[in-house]
Amino acid sequence: MSTDQSGGNPLSADRPPAPIDGERRLFSFLDSLPVAIIVLEASGKPAFANDLAKRLRGPGIDPTADRSQPQPVYTAFCAGTDNRYPYGRMPIVRALLGETSMVEDMEVERPDGRIQLQVWGAPIRGDNGEVTYAVSAFSNVTAQKRFEHALQESEGRFRTVFEESPLGMAITTPDFRFLQVNQSLCTMTGFAGDELLTLRLTDITHPDEHGIEVEPAETLHTGEFGVLGIEKRYMRKDGSTLWVRMSVRRVSDDYGEAEYFLATMQDVTEQHMAQEQAQFLVYHDGLTGLPNRRLMLDRLGQAVARARRYEHNAILFAIDLDNFKSVNDELGYAAGDTLLVETARRLHTVARDTDTAARLGGDEFLLLITDVSPADGDAIYERLRQSLDATYLCQGAEIFVGASIGRATLGEACTDSDCLMSAANSAMHADKRARRALPHLR
Repeated sequence: MSTDQSGGNPLSADRPPAPIDGERRLFSFLDSLPVAIIVLEASGKPAFANDLAKRLRGPGIDPTADRSQPQPVYTAFCAGTDNRYPYGRMPIVRALLGETSMVEDMEVERPDGRIQLQVWGAPIRGDNGEVTYAVSAFSNVTAQKRFEHALQESEGRFRTVFEESPLGMAITTPDFRFLQVNQSLCTMTGFAGDELLTLRLTDITHPDEHGIEVEPAETLHTGEFGVLGIEKRYMRKDGSTLWVRMSVRRVSDDYGEAEYFLATMQDVTEQHMAQEQAQFLVYHDGLTGLPNRRLMLDRLGQAVARARRYEHNAILFAIDLDNFKSVNDELGYAAGDTLLVETARRLHTVARDTDTAARLGGDEFLLLITDVSPADGDAIYERLRQSLDATYLCQGAEIFVGASIGRATLGEACTDSDCLMSAANSAMHADKRARRALPHLR
């Protein structure tokens, strides 16, 4: 928020860039998740580990090591052996290469003995599609693996384990028609047991996933792999999306042919939603949902490059709310947040689908208009002025805030992003000086 009445320039080059707020918000969000998380920068340098990761990792993982390569992040072993886990198979390493993967055969040493981990890795991409971070989530599946081993050892106890498992479990035919299901799977999907027994697993597959499972399933049919691990989306009975981490085991008959499949399913919907939210918070303001400074600078660079190549025009509006501090001081921060969210909504009503409205922080906003004529730019300015000078409704009272607006056009005077930002900001402060006589509240 700009509180400097002398008209200090919040966008000038002598101030540090402010993408840190988005990263801090992202890491705070990851720290609260019920799953262990490690984050690497695109260079491979460890950037973050949440508290659960630090508690779970043991001495074999050092997410705070200041190194340029990710090899030291994991000192892990192949499950059941003393062999080091292959570097190239680590999900965090594959995430740096842009791949999403999951493994269940990794062990780490802890003071109380080894534990087996289920490790998932995924990239976080920037607006240009390049990997900016690699995220690895892992959980202790030692008990789960013992549970699966118990199934193999004792067929007589299978029914009890099957029914009482907290994981969704199903026995299917080789063409994935349900033969038996447990109550956990019914709860997970919202279908009653007798309803599921009339369906195939493919009948509840998310529409966007159809066909994706064909190739992995073939490895079960051919016997190339006895166990298949996969994450994919299904549809609950109410139509909502269900993300499942699934392990499917092939059970063969006396002739080596697939007799049935045993599927174990874990609901990981919340983890996927958390990943999507984390991706969003890197490039967006958590309060208003608008792009943040980092994303706006990227969009602005693209607009300048496109304007140079195709001789298109671009206009940048710098916006600062005039009396926002008074609202916070007199009505409280909740009222201030309401005002900021409403301002973001008004910017959306003025902007076109191809334009970008962003919140830089506090009460500072930008609106980037591309591929527009000077006359259209004048019309957009008038709509912007009319929208932001209208009264706001906060806590049942109408208040007048007003906004100072600066405008800069890409052209002979401004040929790059920095010049455009500086010119728009200078024009905004000139407008603020001219508007100082306006009342703070009405």
